[in-house]
Amino acid sequence: MRSNGETATHANHNDLEMANKVATRRCLINTVSLMSGFSIHTFNQHKSKCRPTGIFVTKKHDYVVTDYTNKCVKVFSKLGQLKLEFGKKHLKRPWNAIVLPNGNIVVSDPGTPDVKVFDRQGEFVKSFDYANTLQEPYGLAMSRQGEILVADKGANCIYVHSTDGFLLHCVRPTGGATLHWPQYIAVDANDNIVVSDYISHSVVCLTRQGNRVFSYGGRAGVGEGQLMCPQGVCVDSYGNILVADSANERIQLLSADGQFQKVLVSSQQGLESPEAVCLDNDEYLLVTDGRSGEVKTYNYLS
Repeated sequence: MRSNGETATHANHNDLEMANKVATRRCLINTVSLMSGFSIHTFNQHKSKCRPTGIFVTKKHDYVVTDYTNKCVKVFSKLGQLKLEFGKKHLKRPWNAIVLPNGNIVVSDPGTPDVKVFDRQGEFVKSFDYANTLQEPYGLAMSRQGEILVADKGANCIYVHSTDGFLLHCVRPTGGATLHWPQYIAVDANDNIVVSDYISHSVVCLTRQGNRVFSYGGRAGVGEGQLMCPQGVCVDSYGNILVADSANERIQLLSADGQFQKVLVSSQQGLESPEAVCLDNDEYLLVTDGRSGEVKTYNYLS
């Protein structure tokens, strides 16, 4: 058994250790600046007619980008070189994409509406909506268990599917709360679902049972704690949440419990109309810009 003095010393040591960890974490977050960018237009497309609405980074550092306007998916190298383009025969309004562990590419298509699967060469494999439930599938994410999560804007809920596309269950907010226009989704370290709600100008975090962990925003505005038409969301390795505050032309940083931290990127750093956001394998911030038709890279964590 420790004496009171030993207990106090031990507590002080723990406090110091925690303070050092917090200080280390804070110094990882740099002043964000634009590092590079590239247009997703191809030789027969003008960049102003491209709209990159989704982006996913593979383990091989390739960027899988959905081009909503040109009804296709494009795969780029990290340097912006086009490696593959596919889907025009099968896609009507491709919005988001994720890559499964087996290399297959899953694409949400609210124009059909369904979710389509392509192999790594871009060949069509199948569509899935076996339960005939999808109305307007937009955001996609993968759970820690490898399930496919689909944000359905028409049904105002999150559907959870197996990797084979079978519907497992539906996540709706409990307690009378509702989602109004779930646009993009991400999964945090606890397998909670972070949802950007376009119409309610908010970001909501839900458990798999639909219990609300936090809600941020809820009133359109430009101030701290406010969003206007939020789009892409992603979670960094520390649990912080990055939100594309689209109509305000900025990226906001929230803590893991949904508290405002800072504005990371704004129009001063070359941002025009942010849509999808993600972090690459080195935790650089990638933002698709719907107005310029570009993928932009910003330094984020050192």
